[in-house]
Amino acid sequence: MMEVEAAVELWGRSVARNKLRYTVVVSDGDSKAFNKLSQIQPYGPDVPIDKEDCLNHVGKRCGTALRNLVADCSKKGVTLGGRGRGRLTADAVRKLQIYYSRAIRQNKTAEDMKRAILASLFHGYSTDNMPQHQYCPPGPDSRCFFKRSIGNHLYPTGRIKWVYTPLDFDLLHKHLEPLYQRLTNLDLLWRCERKVTQNPSESFHHSVWSRCSKKNLHSLKRVHFAVISAAAEYNRGPAAASTVKNVLGFQVGEDASRLGHARMQKRVERSILQQQQKQNRRRAKRAEAKEKARKEKEAEEGGPAYQAGMF
Repeated sequence: MMEVEAAVELWGRSVARNKLRYTVVVSDGDSKAFNKLSQIQPYGPDVPIDKEDCLNHVGKRCGTALRNLVADCSKKGVTLGGRGRGRLTADAVRKLQIYYSRAIRQNKTAEDMKRAILASLFHGYSTDNMPQHQYCPPGPDSRCFFKRSIGNHLYPTGRIKWVYTPLDFDLLHKHLEPLYQRLTNLDLLWRCERKVTQNPSESFHHSVWSRCSKKNLHSLKRVHFAVISAAAEYNRGPAAASTVKNVLGFQVGEDASRLGHARMQKRVERSILQQQQKQNRRRAKRAEAKEKARKEKEAEEGGPAYQAGMF
């Protein structure tokens, strides 16, 4: 209830104090704060408050729903998981959750998101005898082997080699259909079009609680100082804390200023290192994919034309 009370106070004073109207709420699923704001209408009936869903929480819904489905069916004597090709194994659930999150993040409109999500499902259903690629993107450069072959005027084959998350249509579809209808509801996907998350808020809250733990009681002055210093560091870096302390009347020594600049430099270096590591992983994946494609092409042509010690 503390979140609800805080929302009522913040929205109630936003016009008088800041001359702002907060017309969008970023929340996770069932938000009591949003429901309360919609009920009291702080800006009147002519200024509605819209709800945006956090992409991270929406993406996790798919995995949670699939795991719950496997557990519920198991209680009824129906085995959807376990081992075997085409079943909802733990790895298959993990991949379907990744495909679901990726479809939402990489597409701009709710309709495109829905089509991409359904493509990830029906692509797994497909077999050589019963292809189901109606939702996959067309064209010679399509990521779907079936549509890519058609775009290049070739006969599409090799489902076993190219479908990385196979799903047993006869076993799973009647259980997955209502679940995916709920996960691809346009009302849900419309709330994801702006691609917002709660990461900035959670990051800022972590900075505040690291200075003023929620587990202990603190004075109001201590809480104010924690919020102000956290906001300064969050917006301008660790070196800004010294400036804020000077404004508040605290004496800051040279060691404290030097420490702030050192922390700033360390964060910059860590950020650069993380970007370099991410680029290296991308290069390695691209090189691995090219090497795999080369070997497959050689195998189709009858083996390598040259190899050390081969002749």
